[in-house]
Amino acid sequence: MRLLTATAAALRTALRTPRLVLLLWGAHLAIAAVAFYPALRFLDRTLANAPAGDEFLRRFSLPLFGDVMRSGRAWFEGFGQLLTLVVVLTLLWNVLSAGGALESLLSGDPSRLAHRFGRGAGRFFGRFLRMGLAAVPAALLVAGVLAGPIFGVRASLADNAEGAKFWLGLVGLLVALFAILLVQLALDLARIRVARDDVRKGVRVFRATLRAVLRRPWQVLAIWLPLAAAFVAIAALYLGFRSLLPAGGGLLLVLFLAQQLVMIARAGMRVALWSGEIALVEKKWATAPLHGRLAAAPQVAVRSAA
Repeated sequence: MRLLTATAAALRTALRTPRLVLLLWGAHLAIAAVAFYPALRFLDRTLANAPAGDEFLRRFSLPLFGDVMRSGRAWFEGFGQLLTLVVVLTLLWNVLSAGGALESLLSGDPSRLAHRFGRGAGRFFGRFLRMGLAAVPAALLVAGVLAGPIFGVRASLADNAEGAKFWLGLVGLLVALFAILLVQLALDLARIRVARDDVRKGVRVFRATLRAVLRRPWQVLAIWLPLAAAFVAIAALYLGFRSLLPAGGGLLLVLFLAQQLVMIARAGMRVALWSGEIALVEKKWATAPLHGRLAAAPQVAVRSAA
């Protein structure tokens, strides 16, 4: 019951901050458009008069995509640079959006969202970037410690044990992804502590928070799991809806709008996750010393951010 109550409270926070949700969604859409709009223009020029091109409106076709790549090899070589730019912009935006969103949710400032978001994005960018860079080797280390023995056992098996190797490889991959998830959740909690208490030494806070998460991972997983399950259900509904639609150019806009609703839901789940993590930080590290400003209660901050 307590878990359901906490999840419902986190979702209510997302519903009370629609402008923050739409800001996160709109920024990701704009970054994705940097690469995917030129790609769509290229596919339109290449497949506009090809009957097989209608298949792309429903599902990805590897043979057709291979033919398109062979015919437009020069264009795809340049497209790789666009994808690199999108990855860099996404990583930078994730750092900026974390600072902006946490400032919006924690500050209790009645000013406009744009002011609070911009202030937090600039104020915490350097600290959050250093914490993110510190999280990369930490994730590799934790993944190696947890999944390394599994891959070691897999490597020691005989060549004819193909079935066992397959399942051990799959389990090892899942364990490695679980380890990376724990590090990411610990990074979230550490950034909340830094934003709440205005701590300068963010990397030290991250390492201490990661140790706490690794000792008791179920505390933060109890926040993440229900929200992840809800998003998986929303994505499954979208995939089911898409499979019911016949192929045709006239339905492309409908599919795009439905997909963007899923992306808005994803942004809402992100805000809800931050809200649940803020509540956990207030409970677990409520007596942390403050450095610079008083931490506002999440409930009050959320009302001001709405």
